[in-house]
Amino acid sequence: MALDRRPITSDEILTAAQLAAMPPERRAAFHRLRERRRVPLGEVGRLDFQCRDIAWAELQDAVAAEGAPAEQALRAANARLPTGAELVAVLRSPLAPDDVDYLATQISLSVEVQSIRGLRDPGAELAAPVLRFPFTPWQIEKFAAPGVTVVVVSHPLHGLVDILSDDVRHALAGDFDGGH
Repeated sequence: MALDRRPITSDEILTAAQLAAMPPERRAAFHRLRERRRVPLGEVGRLDFQCRDIAWAELQDAVAAEGAPAEQALRAANARLPTGAELVAVLRSPLAPDDVDYLATQISLSVEVQSIRGLRDPGAELAAPVLRFPFTPWQIEKFAAPGVTVVVVSHPLHGLVDILSDDVRHALAGDFDGGH
């Protein structure tokens, strides 16, 4: 089943009281979803692949828990929604801002020896870089196929490479139109 691509609206922003009243099972479900869509990049950070449910949960945290302006947080959340022919990830890193900016230019996915470079989204209003990985129809088909190895190259000069687990790859394949 393909993921919901509707923009998040201001009507969906919870108050602090509503957020506090959220059942623990629902919070746990968001945590599990985040874990299935997280790719470690060694000591330099991780990629948190986005979807509507994650953007919605992070919007709630930003507004209710961190006091971010609602409209700004809403724009940032909607900027992280995948379009159906791409994967979208937030690069989380403990590195200095200049090093994170450089790292963001080096990240790519490799599907069946075809490299998909992460493109930084200049419109995303986040401290952490938002990367968009545009896929061709052939790459989408291969990405979703059983037994395919998807390699994440986060720094070719330093050999920082990770292989997506089947669980992560399966979770991300639902971001594409058709829901693969």
